Amino acid sequence: MGGIIDLFPMPSFRPKQKEVLEKVHEFFENGKRLVLLQAPVGFGKSAVNTALCRYYTPSIYTTPQLNLIDQIMGDRYLSKYFVEIKGRDNYRCAKDRYLIPVRYGLCRREKGVIPDRCNHIVECPYYSQKFKAIKSPIALMSTAYYIVDAYLEPPNFGNRNLIVVDEGHMLAEYVADQISLEVSHRTLPAEIWRLCRSNPTDVRTIVGLVENYLKTKQSKLDDSGLTEEEAKEFEKAREWLSKALRFLETEVLAEWVWLDRNGGKIARPVYSRWFMENFIWGRGERFLISTATIIKPKIWMYENGADLVFDPGEIAFIDVGMTFPAENRQIVDMSIGSMGYSEQASNLDSAVRMFEYIRGTNHGNIAVHFPSYRLAQEFYNRLSNKDGVYLPTPENRDVVLNEWKKNGGVLFAVAYHEGQDWKYDTCTVQVLAKTLYPDTTDPIVRRRLERGNYQWLMWVALVKCIQAYGRAIRAEDDRMVFYVLDEKFWDLLRRNWSSLPSWFREVVPKNRWPKKYSKELNQ
Repeated sequence: MGGIIDLFPMPSFRPKQKEVLEKVHEFFENGKRLVLLQAPVGFGKSAVNTALCRYYTPSIYTTPQLNLIDQIMGDRYLSKYFVEIKGRDNYRCAKDRYLIPVRYGLCRREKGVIPDRCNHIVECPYYSQKFKAIKSPIALMSTAYYIVDAYLEPPNFGNRNLIVVDEGHMLAEYVADQISLEVSHRTLPAEIWRLCRSNPTDVRTIVGLVENYLKTKQSKLDDSGLTEEEAKEFEKAREWLSKALRFLETEVLAEWVWLDRNGGKIARPVYSRWFMENFIWGRGERFLISTATIIKPKIWMYENGADLVFDPGEIAFIDVGMTFPAENRQIVDMSIGSMGYSEQASNLDSAVRMFEYIRGTNHGNIAVHFPSYRLAQEFYNRLSNKDGVYLPTPENRDVVLNEWKKNGGVLFAVAYHEGQDWKYDTCTVQVLAKTLYPDTTDPIVRRRLERGNYQWLMWVALVKCIQAYGRAIRAEDDRMVFYVLDEKFWDLLRRNWSSLPSWFREVVPKNRWPKKYSKELNQ
């Protein structure tokens, strides 16, 4: 066992790290192929993950959050073990004086550039970096890039001894994001979009149009070359076609739903489980999924198709407690009634008044979590004092977030429940305005509910709410209070009490515990 311990990258262990590292190693050595590690913020998952990646080389470390990649590459103890690879848009063509992205570089516009004029293994910033990552003991990349790499042109990342997916609680959603087929002006060449915009769901007809378009442009590329704009349209068509062919191949096996998006349509799978083997499970020997919120392992395994690939004896689950003092991260019940859709109109004004009371009695920066921009806007419109309140939109959310961090005040947070590190004075108060259930008017959610997937609905809401809770408690000496305005939140907890992490249950107000667990109150 000393071998794995010797590969731990930090000077010393935090509480529970050594025990968990040994346990994961023991599981893998005894034939487990998928380990689900549920560990809260502050545990130090990155260090444990890195030690395992060093042991089971060649390996891949992925995370959906780009800021987590930056943290790893900026860490003096971790960065030396990784070779990072990013998407092509992050690299500039050396043959174009580094002015044009590699995606539309010279080799995409003129014939015979590779290998006649460019030794891409050495000269191309993107391909040379990808070759380095492929040959390295540990490659570091975003989860999105890892998924996309499954259908990119060679070279590709082949079978690895270990794949680590950090923050992998919504892995199936990340796969759905990448394989969804969008039919709009954003994804199709302008001349194709003009022909198909009246019937954007007729994929077979559009595939024929795109194939003819690509033949024509390929002939021009072989003859006189393409302009930069033509190269962009050519790449659009190639990428769209690969997704469209996959859509047609799986149209019967998987259930797809068409959604309105960007002035066109997007086809998205209702369930990703049928795609997970090709994009995730078939590309490694062992897998470690680390996150604070697996919550319900059986639902997670179903959603991610793990039950289709692994025998039950090949899967293990580890639940790690939190070391942060409970008194530093309390949940406070300020419920004003249900904020469910049918009761919202009658309770919204009371919720706003309660928030204004919370704001007036607390110092420091505040984040108010909402499930939708619509509700955030309605809440904002009812405020008696809008000074210092930041209300982002889908288009300016990053800019508004940075302004709030810089200037302080109140952030109306929509979809900021993960990927944020609001430690210390960045945020000391959080408010859950409404339980973060998925939008039941969304066609995919509606289809799932028609199938009776109510356990899934509650699981998603739990994951989002607990992730939101963790945004502002990031260290043992950090302090945060989490106010709840929505009565529905307590109902969600009661229905799923046994699935909640112990470190989360311990900060729930005692009067909100289910009665059948009352014995624990006196222990």
